[in-house]
Amino acid sequence: MNTTSIHIGLVRWTPVAIAALLGFSFGHLNSEKIPTDEPVPAPEFSATPSAKSKGAEGRPNIILVTIDTVRADHIGAYGHSNATTPFIDSIARDGVLFERAYSGSSWTVPAMASLFTSMYPYQHNVDRGGVVSGTATLQPGLSGEIDTLAEQLKAGGYTTFGVATNVHLSKPLGFAQGFDHFVNQGFNNAPWVHQQVADWTEEMAASAPFFLWLHYFDPHDKYAARRPFADRFNLEAMEDFPELAVETPRSRDKRFRSISGQVMRDLKKDPFTETPLGIQTMETLYDSEIRYTDKWLKRTLSMVDPKETAILILSADHGEEFRDHGGLGHRRSLYQELTQVPFIIRSPGQIPPSTRLSEPVSTLDIYPTLLGLVGLDPVKGLAGIDLSDAATEATEPERRPLLQSTRRSGEVLRSVVAFPMRLIVNETTGGVELFDIENDAKEERNIAMDRPDEVGRLKALIGTIMTDTPVHQANDVSQSLDPELLEHLRGLGYIDNEAASP
Repeated sequence: MNTTSIHIGLVRWTPVAIAALLGFSFGHLNSEKIPTDEPVPAPEFSATPSAKSKGAEGRPNIILVTIDTVRADHIGAYGHSNATTPFIDSIARDGVLFERAYSGSSWTVPAMASLFTSMYPYQHNVDRGGVVSGTATLQPGLSGEIDTLAEQLKAGGYTTFGVATNVHLSKPLGFAQGFDHFVNQGFNNAPWVHQQVADWTEEMAASAPFFLWLHYFDPHDKYAARRPFADRFNLEAMEDFPELAVETPRSRDKRFRSISGQVMRDLKKDPFTETPLGIQTMETLYDSEIRYTDKWLKRTLSMVDPKETAILILSADHGEEFRDHGGLGHRRSLYQELTQVPFIIRSPGQIPPSTRLSEPVSTLDIYPTLLGLVGLDPVKGLAGIDLSDAATEATEPERRPLLQSTRRSGEVLRSVVAFPMRLIVNETTGGVELFDIENDAKEERNIAMDRPDEVGRLKALIGTIMTDTPVHQANDVSQSLDPELLEHLRGLGYIDNEAASP
């Protein structure tokens, strides 16, 4: 456990505030994502194990990939019609794909804190924050008392490397705990991630076994038109939108720019984004960002794991909504488009290829599963379970309830997946929604009024789980923000109501 790390809470509403409050220099913090396809040299890479502690020698390298804002149903292996992820699909063919995987939350900080601690947001308490009269208040940082995945792997003999491109995932918020090498310089794109890893190749080769975490930001808004993918996906949409067949390149570019130039706050207010073509345009750009990330992920993994011998886990922090239930973006609800994420594991020699498992699982399971795959002792008190036996034996894991939660403008939303049912509760207003997710995967029919007994049972189940699991305290901070920064936060869509309580 890393008790010397700095754990300072910061404003939840934006990654930018972290840099502003702490005075860090996060390069490109206020710049656009760099739309470059310039090749980055791939150094020679050959990992020679050198044990760091007893039992480390001979263990495989581990690579954890998390992609910001990627919903499962926009991945090819999960059935998406656009060819967004040829490389990720190949990983799924070589390993196991969990068809129903749920994040712990619908925005980055609590979701990733849950992944790295295998605790639900209410347990680690990195799940809230607010801006009241220009003051950022009550943003928690991850407690140093919690042993993270990186800390456990480091204790097991791994040298740990982390590259994050969302400033929420910062050292002050506790995400550097357990990492020997950690870099986060703000909003950056996939080529930047590649270059950071390229700079580490010699050290990684000399310190195997290593654990490498890569967090990609590209699919997050703003949605850039990554070419040629955007044009290709736009043409493929002609079947549903015949008017695209006569669209000129100039009008297409104008339509793309009208969307890609807007931050989420403006997209939510733009009437065009409420039309079918507007939604399709957003999704085309979003898909092009996913395809762009897939391309660069292949380059980077080919550099660090050319023989594909490492254990590879790929997932996401949360999804994105495109008016599926009326909203845009993320954080403000818990529907499947926000909480159902990809979860794929490739472990050559351990996991049989082309395995698909349908039982619901959680991203909280990543932590204990990785320990299980490399033979490290399990950690007590985790909310997730070890899926290594299910993955290696191609058998369904045990069925159990899975929780999700988020906070919005003073309201607390909680959800439980108790397959085949899914309950969403607004604890502040008392509103409930019940879905049969086996027969209504898109959660289009709220059957709460028809099944009051089921609603009561699942509400009680949420209470029981929360009562029976440990809770940790987190550190908070209050800091005044200057007017320029506040306006920037509003533009990003992170401030909905400055008077909101945490």
